[in-house]
Amino acid sequence: MAGMIIDPFERHVALDLHGYGVAAARRVARQLVREAWENGFHRITLVHGAAAAQRESIAWGTGYGVIKWQLRGLFLRGKWRQYLYHGGSRKHRLDAGCMRLAVRPNPAPRQPAEWSPLPPENY
Repeated sequence: MAGMIIDPFERHVALDLHGYGVAAARRVARQLVREAWENGFHRITLVHGAAAAQRESIAWGTGYGVIKWQLRGLFLRGKWRQYLYHGGSRKHRLDAGCMRLAVRPNPAPRQPAEWSPLPPENY
């Protein structure tokens, strides 16, 4: 079940992408990364699941783990580089079922923080 947890004290936001299809998960993750930076947050956790999907080629063949590999591809190809530290940074952690990402500092974050509502699940 999709959902978002915001910790304003730790400046951390976590998003569970279960329940979204591939295109919606990409869109929601992209929006969250941008908004986390705009709000001056330090960390993002994207829970994508598919811990057993060890290789991208298997994910595409079976359909299991496609969101995981799509998000990792966006991250590793630098699609979020204006908001996150570079992909080789030790500040990030790509685990089997989630991605923990470090957000670049924003010199002028929004106060108070504002978040877009999550779209309905579509899976």
